Amino acid sequence: MGYCFMDIKKIKSLNVMAAKYKHNYREITVPNAVPELSGMNRELVPLIGKDGNPVDYNEAFKQKIESLEYYKDHKLRSNAVLAYEIVTTFSHEDAGKVDVEKWQEDNVKWLKDTFNLTPENGNCVLSVMYHGDEYGNVHCHSLVVPVNEEGRICASRFTDGAAALRRLQDSYAKAMQEHGLKRGIERSSAKHQDIKKFYTKLNQTMDIPRPERGESANSFRERILSLIQEERAASLREMLNKETKMRQELDEQNERAKKAAMNIVSSQRAEFKEEEVKLRRKNQELSDQVGKLEKKYVEMDKLCGEMNTKYLKLEEKSKKTLQDLHKVERLKEIVEENTYRNQVMSYMKDEMPEFAEKMDQDYEAAKQMYESRDVTLDR
Repeated sequence: MGYCFMDIKKIKSLNVMAAKYKHNYREITVPNAVPELSGMNRELVPLIGKDGNPVDYNEAFKQKIESLEYYKDHKLRSNAVLAYEIVTTFSHEDAGKVDVEKWQEDNVKWLKDTFNLTPENGNCVLSVMYHGDEYGNVHCHSLVVPVNEEGRICASRFTDGAAALRRLQDSYAKAMQEHGLKRGIERSSAKHQDIKKFYTKLNQTMDIPRPERGESANSFRERILSLIQEERAASLREMLNKETKMRQELDEQNERAKKAAMNIVSSQRAEFKEEEVKLRRKNQELSDQVGKLEKKYVEMDKLCGEMNTKYLKLEEKSKKTLQDLHKVERLKEIVEENTYRNQVMSYMKDEMPEFAEKMDQDYEAAKQMYESRDVTLDR
């Protein structure tokens, strides 16, 4: 699987914007562009003014600002980011594997889906130019005005900080997946080779042959440049691609090591999580046991209260029973005294009948007197 690349450059002045237009629309000589391949270039989003005629970047930007409601009574900040130049491409070795026309369509779709936030703001992707005239390096240059939901120029809405830029890179990579392209490794040490830097390095590493007899300086220069590009470009590009590939492999190894470390950490976290679950379960079991013991304590406390009540009742009953026993003892004494009296009276009746009769009469009299006074015996 190859790699897709997306680079965003901020444009902060109209002069820089004008220079970008001249380069992208080939109004100046581009050293690494092959004139014979200029027919491969294609304007995917045309630069058309409000009158229907072609315009340049500066005029398209001016008309875009005039179309925004906010800038009818507001001015642009002096330090504002006016636009983005967004360059999209993919790894050179995948040039024959990618459906370029479909890739172009998906690039335009991604740009519009990403930067056209509301219908009221209109189209913020002012231009998309496809370049196929640079050998082995097909790519798109896009001019985008960063307009937020409120209709104001606001670059921070899209590129405020590393996290926002990573989100854009992730979003672009997702849109390119169906072409068999993937995102470059995040924070990779391998960098996409800039074409101008490539040819600068190329020229610095070449040994220039001597001119032939009678050859003019211009002819010699053209011959040397042609020779350099024909004989050495491929070998140097191969060397640079190998270097890039080695860096990518190193980054992939680092990524695998990072993932392995993360897997170990995740495994340890899972173990800690499992131990935590066990501890929580044990804690819940102990909590349940405490709850049961507390419930048992309440039941026992209630039972103790009931038993204490019963004890008090039994104590009261025991006191009453004791009192009854005292009464029984008294009755026993009375019975015994009465028995003794009866025995004495029987003896007296046998020995002294007259005296015994007199005692019976006295007793009867005393009894009648007692009963007439309504005296109740202590039972």
